[in-house]
Amino acid sequence: MTTDTKIIIFIGRPGSGKGTQAKMLAEYLKRPFFSSGGHFKELIDAKGPLSEPIRKDYEHGQLSPDWLAAYFFEQAILDGAHESGMVCEGFPRSLPQAHLADEIFTWLGQSYKVIYLAVSEESALDRQLSRAKVESRPDSDAVDKVRTRFGVYRARTEPVVDFFKQKGVLIEINGEHTPEVISTEIHTALGV
Repeated sequence: MTTDTKIIIFIGRPGSGKGTQAKMLAEYLKRPFFSSGGHFKELIDAKGPLSEPIRKDYEHGQLSPDWLAAYFFEQAILDGAHESGMVCEGFPRSLPQAHLADEIFTWLGQSYKVIYLAVSEESALDRQLSRAKVESRPDSDAVDKVRTRFGVYRARTEPVVDFFKQKGVLIEINGEHTPEVISTEIHTALGV
């Protein structure tokens, strides 16, 4: 069984599990998975002209510019990822990006839903620090760096939650549970 909703977007604070849940849902629905973070990491690894500025943003817990995130997203749309439906994570992370996504999907006549994984800052901090240790990312386990990311999230991404809530497309899921329980709640909310 699949949902009639073509586009499913995951948002939440860093450490909410949105990447994990988005990948699981994309696999379950057999839909393309879009992650702006994956594109940014590829650019960093490519050691091209954008590598250094993107790496600096990442190391300082900042979001990369809206225009670059929008470029990756628009490229996925132009490549036809939306035609069979797609699952997105990491875009939109700011109000300009949210307005752009809404404009694109409205123009294409594509229905979309936004899954917001609600987790406390404490839980997200614990998850981020645990992940940093497991993935041997010594620089990422600094509490100050994670707290900076949370500040950026509050300033730039929390307004996106309100935007989608006002649009009537937001589904809030308690992200404090185990990944399996969260996945079940997402499937139930989407009717899949």
